[in-house]
Amino acid sequence: MQLRFRRGDTVKTIAILGASGRIGREVARMFSRYGPDLELKGSYYKHKPSFDGIDAQKVNIENEGDILRFCQSCDAVIDCTGPSSKFGLATSRLLAQIDIPFISVGHEYCPQSKNQTFQA
Repeated sequence: MQLRFRRGDTVKTIAILGASGRIGREVARMFSRYGPDLELKGSYYKHKPSFDGIDAQKVNIENEGDILRFCQSCDAVIDCTGPSSKFGLATSRLLAQIDIPFISVGHEYCPQSKNQTFQA
């Protein structure tokens, strides 16, 4: 099964920022159903995600370089970091600087971004 953007491009790699949190784990499990056609990268800070099908990498969400290195080779990013009141807008602004579509879960829309696909 393949995941596609609305414009038709195939999504091959998704980065999930905050994959070790409650929401991030569920997002990763949902996308893991796509099987080997979709590579999942999940970031964690303290607790490494403990399920198959995700390439877990330690990322300091307060370090812009860490975030950019983690996300730059991906087709899309899902930001599940928290608390969103602390990290959400700054992460959205940073992701808006790179040309990767992203979904922000749990915080306000980032008007500076042309690539923010969805805000939950």
